[in-house]
Amino acid sequence: MHFPSLPDNLTARIARYAGHLLLLTLMLAAVFLSDANMPRPAFSASLTMASASVLRAPAADPLGVPFALRQVNTSLLRAQRSASSLVAAPPPPPDTRVSRQTVPFTVIPERPNRRIITYTVQENDTPIGIAAQFGLKPETILWCNSDLNKNPELLQVGQVLYIPPVDGACHVVQEGDTLESIAEKYHARIDDIVAYEGNQLEGPPYTLTPGVRLVIPGGQIEYLVWTVPPKPPPRGQTVAGSFVPAGTFYTGPKAGVGLGNFIWPIGTRRISQYYWAYHRAIDLPAPVGTPIYAADGGTVIFAGWTNVGYGYLVVIDHGNGFTTWYAHQSQYLVDNGDVVTQGQLIGYVGSTGRSTGPHLHFEVRYNGVPYNPLSYLP
Repeated sequence: MHFPSLPDNLTARIARYAGHLLLLTLMLAAVFLSDANMPRPAFSASLTMASASVLRAPAADPLGVPFALRQVNTSLLRAQRSASSLVAAPPPPPDTRVSRQTVPFTVIPERPNRRIITYTVQENDTPIGIAAQFGLKPETILWCNSDLNKNPELLQVGQVLYIPPVDGACHVVQEGDTLESIAEKYHARIDDIVAYEGNQLEGPPYTLTPGVRLVIPGGQIEYLVWTVPPKPPPRGQTVAGSFVPAGTFYTGPKAGVGLGNFIWPIGTRRISQYYWAYHRAIDLPAPVGTPIYAADGGTVIFAGWTNVGYGYLVVIDHGNGFTTWYAHQSQYLVDNGDVVTQGQLIGYVGSTGRSTGPHLHFEVRYNGVPYNPLSYLP
């Protein structure tokens, strides 16, 4: 029986499809022989569908190529693509390049202040509290503000203070001033004044301009303690820069003698400002009208108004070298020459004189020299 020969190109196609079919058969055999519990590759479903398609496919296409071979070839290609998708791609090689971290904004380094600034005194401010805000010593606040006249009791609300950038003193240049005279006045070194950048002194020779405020690094001013004048002046006369009303002094005999120990002059022990070099007292904050009591018995030697910052002031001589001072009273209840006993009511807390809030300014002096009251209070 004679069979017609196929075209050469069709023979080549059939051979290629037969190879693919053989490869597919081997892959299916490997799957069935493997452990049934192992996960099946994703292309198994595709192969099963391909097999079903082969059974349902027509015998041949118009070119004479069997549809079975054609369908198997297409399913095989799809299975290969699906299987390749299951293989994880290798990770990218690490980036070994050196790069600078991105900064969202430019960082400007903090530069120290070199100029004098101003500060307005607020209620209940103290030189210690103000100095702490600017990292300075409280003495510096006094030495840079002539209005305080080296006395922190002159501080008052609304007062504008000069705040230097460093500890020391401040000096407003006057006609005839020289670096030598300024350095001597503040116990400072000329080199420190000249070298301070904020002073902007160029030279030598150095020219000082009147009215310019200089920072005196490390400078200081001697502390002066205000005392009761030794004798009453004529009515209305100014003594040592302080107007002292007539009738506020007592120079007669002192009959009162203290017990030698002190009690707290008001009912609170809360302290708003402690004793320090330029505040030779303690400040006891309390509402206006709080009773003030004599810390020890003695004789009243001063009762009245002062214009050096104390406001209404009472001073008691205890007859043993000690005196106690009670300042900023809203009202005082004793007169000069009165003999008082320990714990006697002598006045009420106020905020008179140069004060930033109601409190009692309490001093203890021995032979005229102020000492820390906390050393004597129980």
